[in-house]
Amino acid sequence: MGAPANRLFLLLITGPTGYSKIKRRKSAECHGESNRIGRMEGKQDQDGSDQECIADRFHYHQRSQKAGIKLARVIKLRNMPKISIVVPCYNEFNRLPKEVFLGFIKLNPEILFCFVNDGSSDKTADMLKDLQQQYPGSIEVVDNQKNQGKAEAVRSGVLHVLNTTSVDFVSYLDADLATPIEEILRLYETLNSREGVEMVLASRIKRLGANISRKGSRHVLGRIFATSISLLFEIPIYDSQCGAKLIKRELATKIFAEPLLSKWLFDVELVVRAKQCRNNRIDHLFEMPLNEWIEKGDSRIKLKDVLVFPYHLARIKRHYK
Repeated sequence: MGAPANRLFLLLITGPTGYSKIKRRKSAECHGESNRIGRMEGKQDQDGSDQECIADRFHYHQRSQKAGIKLARVIKLRNMPKISIVVPCYNEFNRLPKEVFLGFIKLNPEILFCFVNDGSSDKTADMLKDLQQQYPGSIEVVDNQKNQGKAEAVRSGVLHVLNTTSVDFVSYLDADLATPIEEILRLYETLNSREGVEMVLASRIKRLGANISRKGSRHVLGRIFATSISLLFEIPIYDSQCGAKLIKRELATKIFAEPLLSKWLFDVELVVRAKQCRNNRIDHLFEMPLNEWIEKGDSRIKLKDVLVFPYHLARIKRHYK
């Protein structure tokens, strides 16, 4: 049945009044999402609240994904970029999910990515430079000629961002995206909504409503390790080793100022430094359970690295008495 016939049929069975109501309802549905975007932009124009704007866009993005609706356009923040995400890369040429990163950048051009090539022996450096050429305003590349380990790779990226940009928040994320990039927006929302919080740590808590996929053996070892950290450093932390954290600029400047002692347990060291920076208080630290974390199965941590974890913990404990 064609469109004119459909309209005639509706008119006959509903009458003029009912037909008018149906037309108004359909028109409202067609324009509802564009009005929603307009209100979000209007809010930014009226009060200049970039923080409210990014939170609104995050919620809208979640609802749009569930409804199968694509964003019509990106709402840009005035003082861009505000958040930087550091991604350490070592021999990632064949496994970096470039399409995922680029898709996120297209929707969120105000977020600055800093990829750090940590002395890779493959074509990672060339790949990262190619990505930077595609999006020079959203991607920075730090090229470490020698492999320094994950800790110093993250640190060199953070220092580069702090020294060359005016971002308000720095974060870091594993290159394999075991933690989805969108979780960084949730970290931001959590930090921004809690007064006094300066650092938010992602936490892999398996619970109803969350998609946390992790080997049972790794989970058990993680619980033992986290309990040891809590007792040793008097910090009630559930998951220090999840590779996603967001930190306010002022605190990041302090905790990344000096080289890190351990290339694998630097997350613990950063939390200990953050505690000491605030006279051994921990109320400025907050853990946020992730909605999704998928183990990729190709961890760079070897058995020999795990065996020396106790030594590194003891070294950190002695250094930060």
